Amino acid sequence: MVVAKPDGLSWVKAASIPENWLTAWQALFWIGEMKKGQSVLIHAGCSGVGLAAIQLAKAFGAGIIISTAGTDEKVKFVAQHGAIGINYKTQDFSAEVLKLTSDLGVNLVVDFIGADYWTKNITSMAKEGHMVLLGLMGGSKTEGPLDLLPILFKRLRIEGILSLRFYLHVTH
Repeated sequence: MVVAKPDGLSWVKAASIPENWLTAWQALFWIGEMKKGQSVLIHAGCSGVGLAAIQLAKAFGAGIIISTAGTDEKVKFVAQHGAIGINYKTQDFSAEVLKLTSDLGVNLVVDFIGADYWTKNITSMAKEGHMVLLGLMGGSKTEGPLDLLPILFKRLRIEGILSLRFYLHVTH
């Protein structure tokens, strides 16, 4: 895939556009199979991919968009872009997700964190929910016993992907 670089952008800034937006598109639609009206939990809402995912989910008709962020300022920022923000440092995001969805949970989780959020993500998911794991910022191994029953009883789908990477080769 080739995309023309706009004159007003540096190479670094231009490269960030497909990195963020195509990774968000891949997580939401290619892998996550988000449909209009579905509920979505997007972690790291102020990251490049997270913010792109919020905007794409909104543009394509997600029913409710929930996003985690680490400060009250970031929670306000994601709200400006269409998500209900949860401060994961001061709130239990899984409890908040269940409140916001009338205890149904979300249809899709886009997660960059991994192990640290595993149990809360499973709790946050609706029956036949789908989680797309994009990163392991919180580790790759969970602590303590891993309860697999909710995955079976809720019929959950969990998929991991490596984010798309784009490399520029410039010749003179």
